[in-house]
Amino acid sequence: MVAELKDMDFHINEFHGGVPAKDSENYENLISEMWYLGARKIERGEVRVVGESMGLDPTTYDQLTNRRTAWSRNGKLIAERKEDMKSRGVDSPDRADAMIGCIMCGSHMTGALTSEAVEASQVPASDFTAGGVEF
Repeated sequence: MVAELKDMDFHINEFHGGVPAKDSENYENLISEMWYLGARKIERGEVRVVGESMGLDPTTYDQLTNRRTAWSRNGKLIAERKEDMKSRGVDSPDRADAMIGCIMCGSHMTGALTSEAVEASQVPASDFTAGGVEF
């Protein structure tokens, strides 16, 4: 799908979760860093993921809550591999990957948007400026 979108002149940044993490001292790879930090954002209420009655379907909820984390041999956090999930009868977390990607692959991962720039900006009040965004 990415190749087709590129062929239609859309600028697409591909994501490869197996590459080194931005914080390579604490995380085994980028997908592990994204999953751990994305979950912390949800836990702290920075991003509110609403229940099924508000639009979050059971499949996405299950995927968000079924991926395990562990410690790698070198003491870094690592998200459960999809192959390991499959071996214990859990489907690939494709929808959850997409949601975590939406939460984590923004400008804060690239450093394009700093806290100083946010504080200095003049943005009208919206759901995004009220301290959290609902998915």
